[in-house]
Amino acid sequence: MSKGLNQEELNEVVNQSVNTALKGGAIGLTVGAVAAVGLNRVWPWYRRLTPALKSFSVMIPLISGMMIWGEEELIDIGAQKNKVLHDETYAKRMEEFKRLDAESKKE
Repeated sequence: MSKGLNQEELNEVVNQSVNTALKGGAIGLTVGAVAAVGLNRVWPWYRRLTPALKSFSVMIPLISGMMIWGEEELIDIGAQKNKVLHDETYAKRMEEFKRLDAESKKE
């Protein structure tokens, strides 16, 4: 396995991280909307805000959710790829070590 990704693997990784980011965005939107409705009912200062500021207060958890979940997915994918590369390298090194050990015992 090469260290780089071919175009098909890259597209798969991007699609997987985008889907996870969208799930995080949905969670963030839910949290933001519930918070906005709750604040609008109980806090007079929040009711006086303009619609633009209220939508901004909903977008903060939405964008944060997308960034956190999407980035976490990319980190997990990278860790899985690194583990595969590490296991392959370890297996190659052990084979080489066994070969050298066998050669040294012959002498």
